[in-house]
Amino acid sequence: MLLSKVAGPASRPGAGTRSIAVLQLGRALAAIAVVFSHTVVPTNTVVEQMPVLVEALLDYGYLGVDFFFVLSGFIIYYTNVNRYTEPGWAWQFTRSRLSRIYLPYLPIAVGLALLHTASPGHRMGGDPWNWFATLTLIPVGAKSVMGIAWTLTYELAFYALALFFFRSREPIAWACVWAVSIVLGQMVFGSFGSPPPLSIASIFFNPINLEFVFGILAAWAVINGQPKSNLVFLLGGLMCFAAFVADGGQRDHSWMLGLGLAILLVPVVRAEQAGRIRVSMFSVLLGNASYAIYLIHPPLVSAVARVVGRIGPIDSWKVSVLASVFTAVTAGLAYHLIFEKPILRLVSGKPGKSSELRSAPIEA
Repeated sequence: MLLSKVAGPASRPGAGTRSIAVLQLGRALAAIAVVFSHTVVPTNTVVEQMPVLVEALLDYGYLGVDFFFVLSGFIIYYTNVNRYTEPGWAWQFTRSRLSRIYLPYLPIAVGLALLHTASPGHRMGGDPWNWFATLTLIPVGAKSVMGIAWTLTYELAFYALALFFFRSREPIAWACVWAVSIVLGQMVFGSFGSPPPLSIASIFFNPINLEFVFGILAAWAVINGQPKSNLVFLLGGLMCFAAFVADGGQRDHSWMLGLGLAILLVPVVRAEQAGRIRVSMFSVLLGNASYAIYLIHPPLVSAVARVVGRIGPIDSWKVSVLASVFTAVTAGLAYHLIFEKPILRLVSGKPGKSSELRSAPIEA
């Protein structure tokens, strides 16, 4: 078929052969943006009300999740398009993705579940949770004790579909079919609300899933060098951002911004590959630790806000926000270096090389 000739592994000699540092920088910024957004509720609740304009600005940090979803689609395609025809690829893909999600997640999730079981008052709001959903990320009867884990459920669903897309040997074609199904699904299921609910319909047909497809198509464009003009991507990305703003920046329509981010990834990645962008080693380290930061920050943000609320210094909301972000980033880096990175190396069976690949989830 024509798509096989366009999208087949033989036509992608450069795909997945080297890390893309600028993506690591993006992951770091996205994770920190999410942390900022999650300082709003605990700060307003137990410290003091922050200014309305600041609250509105920090709230938009949730868009870091949209970037993670786009990036997940990009990296999954970029790192696997040359590999999916190899013997044993499906098992290796499944093992690496499941270990990447669950191994860093479970210690924190179990620790929180034990804490909330022993002392329910420590939990600041949130939906009902149970142990099954917490351990499996499958939302049966309730959700994970970690509110942010809804993104991981969507990631797991995407990985399952990506496995099918690659095994079909027509990943681009099937990704496009999924995108069309999502659009058609909107006519059947209607709006899903925000944050995305964990129903079967939403997990597979919520418009936010379009961002995975946008990332896949962006990776295809980078690998194939089409279209060649970066100006097309720059203008397209800016138009998507303008459309999101004109729409009122509604969370339900954040996929529009996700489309803009995916479009802009193409010229940015090309610029790094051409040597026009340099990313510091510390930024790469932060990007590597972004999943750890994402996982560990909710309880820390809540704890820091409680401490600041008791101390009550001048400009308490500022202290709460900055101390929360600093604590979350520092603890995330420590968790990554002390636990996440070593355990992934151990599971990969390659002592000198981490299995975090270049495709860490939010995960993205």
